[in-house]
Amino acid sequence: MAYNVNVSANDVIELDSFLVSMIDLDERIDSDSERVYLDFVLDDNDAETCTIMFENNCALNDGLSRLSEIEYQVITERFGINSKQKTLKEIGSELGYDSNKVNSIQGKALKKLKSYFIEEGIARDFFLL
Repeated sequence: MAYNVNVSANDVIELDSFLVSMIDLDERIDSDSERVYLDFVLDDNDAETCTIMFENNCALNDGLSRLSEIEYQVITERFGINSKQKTLKEIGSELGYDSNKVNSIQGKALKKLKSYFIEEGIARDFFLL
């Protein structure tokens, strides 16, 4: 093959190893997700979108840091933030609570987050609260 395209055999081997490591952007991120890699690719020319996403991510992290440890765990696991999304029942099993108690903790935590975002002037519709 190298001879046919007038390149060295090492170049062909290097190109082959590069092509094997490429990702299909339409491929699912994992078997449990409907999201594909392309969902996370931003247009390089859209700096404003990147800035807004960064600021909102910082605001979310600030908001989460104001929650109690248990509220933080419930919210991050319930909504799949930094982990796999879980049901109220799954979270309750881990914590030793029934799903109603977990739902109550989730409600209180969401109210705290909503209050924080309103105080900070963060667009309510972005966070869907």
